[in-house]
Amino acid sequence: MKNTVKSSLADRFWLLIILSLSLWIRLVGINQSLWLDEAIEWWAVTTFSLKQLLFGYMGGDFNPPGHHLLLWFWVRIFGDSEIALRFPSVLFGIGIVYITYKIAKLILGKQDGLIGVSGFPLKISHVSAIFAAFSGLLIYYSQEARMYSMATFFTAGAFYFLIKNESDGKKFGINYLFFSVFLTIGLYSHYLVWLLLPLMFITGKKYIFPAFTLMPWLPMLFKQIISGLSAAENPIWAQLSQTSVKNVLLVAIKFVTGRIPFPDSGGLLAITVIFVIAFWFLAINGIREFSERQETKHVMRILLGWIIWPLASGALIGIFVPIFSYFRLLFILPPVLILAAIGANRQRWLLEPIVLGLMISSAIYVSGSTYRRENWAGAVADVEKREPEAVVVIHPAVRPPFDYYDRGISNVMDVSSFHSLSLIPYPSIWYIPYAQPIFDANDSTRQLLELRNFNRTYQQHFRGVTVEHWVKDNVQEAENNEQ
Repeated sequence: MKNTVKSSLADRFWLLIILSLSLWIRLVGINQSLWLDEAIEWWAVTTFSLKQLLFGYMGGDFNPPGHHLLLWFWVRIFGDSEIALRFPSVLFGIGIVYITYKIAKLILGKQDGLIGVSGFPLKISHVSAIFAAFSGLLIYYSQEARMYSMATFFTAGAFYFLIKNESDGKKFGINYLFFSVFLTIGLYSHYLVWLLLPLMFITGKKYIFPAFTLMPWLPMLFKQIISGLSAAENPIWAQLSQTSVKNVLLVAIKFVTGRIPFPDSGGLLAITVIFVIAFWFLAINGIREFSERQETKHVMRILLGWIIWPLASGALIGIFVPIFSYFRLLFILPPVLILAAIGANRQRWLLEPIVLGLMISSAIYVSGSTYRRENWAGAVADVEKREPEAVVVIHPAVRPPFDYYDRGISNVMDVSSFHSLSLIPYPSIWYIPYAQPIFDANDSTRQLLELRNFNRTYQQHFRGVTVEHWVKDNVQEAENNEQ
């Protein structure tokens, strides 16, 4: 009895340490600049009433309303700073680490033995939590004011209660209720979670119930599909998320290394390749070990279905509709990490190198600004410093991040309005060509400025965002004469 209590206290102690480290690493750099998609969601939840958001704006956005709905209420309580906007994702990120641990502990039962990491008496369930805590991809999306962390948390929670319900052998009970609630929220968080519905039907017809809760949203989904298909006609946009060998490989690579770029060549490339292969070697060993146990074969089918159904069906759909990207499949990462942790029990010599590799890749991301999001904050500050109340030309589709940091100080003009001017009455123009290849393939804005005798006198890059200063010929000549 005393040993059991001591073991339970030790389990909780190490879990608390892991969760604390998870929180700490997710708070590093959380106040970095918002990027385009985050700013668009900020604009939507702060501009529209709840009714307008759900039944107006959402028709042109290809996402279910879950995260928008959460953020709409959140900003009215906690404000709209970068930290406030991202904090729900941080909380979901910590929840993912916890749920990953709970699932591993549940499915392993008495087989959740001590494995040890660098001399610390940790169990396999703790190792799965460590993998989740230092997963570069989970960290990155725990710091983003978007739906991915939310969808991953609620999907993982749904599987935890599904497995628990199957283990208890009860048709309907508290676990089934929690499963239904978690999966429903997950389905309303991210459309690719819907790819799990066939697995639910195969597991048990009763598990398909959350699908019926989607029926009120179907009319809006049809509107979104029409809008999404028109956007997908843009060849540059379509190529980003179509199923290809590259995008399939990116799933395998980014699930291990996170958002830091894959090295181009040299010794670092070789080390990274070995690291990725070693991780998947552990995951395959986890499948082998779990499959050998007769009592866990049903759970094994659930875990593999959690991974394979979205991956395979997403790849198939991605041939025709551009939806296949590694970050959209974030919600299948927890079972991969659990299987890798189980595999580490077979191949213990790989455990410390894998943990160290995950820590290093995560540290590379959080320790500096190189791999962080687009620096709209720096770009806007630069324009305002050099010319207060400047005339800024920008495409309306990418305007929200500029507006977030500008807050009405500059005279912002949409590209279409700028092109409609018969004469340009401004001696000085600031142009932000963000996403110009997508929205202006002919580069017509720069051509118009040159045609109207404007010269580019300044260009500066701010990690994904470029600002350009264009001055009319006679103004530039006068400035040169003064000098």
